[in-house]
Amino acid sequence: MAPLMKLAMAGIRTFTSSIAFFYRHPSLILLSLVPSSLRFYQMWNHLQTPAWMEVAVLAARLLLFLLMIARMLNRPVREFSRKDFWREFGERCSVQFNRDWPGVFIAQLAVYIVLLYGLMNLLLQWATRLLLDPVIQLPGLQTEDHIAAHDALLFFLKNMSNIPLSMVYVLHMAGLRPRPTQNRS
Repeated sequence: MAPLMKLAMAGIRTFTSSIAFFYRHPSLILLSLVPSSLRFYQMWNHLQTPAWMEVAVLAARLLLFLLMIARMLNRPVREFSRKDFWREFGERCSVQFNRDWPGVFIAQLAVYIVLLYGLMNLLLQWATRLLLDPVIQLPGLQTEDHIAAHDALLFFLKNMSNIPLSMVYVLHMAGLRPRPTQNRS
């Protein structure tokens, strides 16, 4: 296999393993509903919402990121308070980066831009247009403000897919991969 093809395949493997990891963990999907739902409400109301909602979105994303690390390493979150955990974590990421630089890293970045950012955003725009009318017909959601409804639905879908998948993708690029014997949550 040509060197360029091997690099591209490394990026595609990172992409597919990221999708597989996230959607195999119901706890991650359920937790991602928190920032998704809050973002939906914020966009529905043109961001005229209490400041605590933004804090809750950020806190939920941070918790989601930490839970992803815990699931990938098959370690309890309570270990994150230990200095040696983070030292080991940093060393692991450093080794992976040094091993992958520049070829694999650039290939993974290119796949991220094309597939996870580009293609996923196009799919989410399409899904939003497809789902918009049925969503605004739901009881309690009827509105004449199609722009707010469009933005709310789009941000909900992004927070349920693109954002968590990007987190997993970055962690996989950093060398964190679930162990084969890992239990599903």
